[in-house]
Amino acid sequence: MQQLCATLQEVTGQSVEMAWADQGYTGEDAKNQAAKQGIDLRIIKLPRLGRALCCCPAAGWSVALDGSPGFAA
Repeated sequence: MQQLCATLQEVTGQSVEMAWADQGYTGEDAKNQAAKQGIDLRIIKLPRLGRALCCCPAAGWSVALDGSPGFAA
C-alpha cells in the first residue's frame, strides 16, 4: 500500500488527499501506510454485483467479479 500511494502521489504532484479502497485493504496497517503519503484512506463495502466481467484487452487480462477467474482471449 505504501508503494502504491507513493507512486500515486508522485504522478499526481502530491495532489491526492483521500482515496477509497475495497475491503481487501482493511486494517490499520493500510491506513497508516497511506497516511505516511498524506492520503486519508477510506474503506468501502460495495454491494453484491452478481455476475460481471472486467476486461483490459490491452493488458491481456480479465476478472470475473463473482470471484471466479477470467481470462482474455
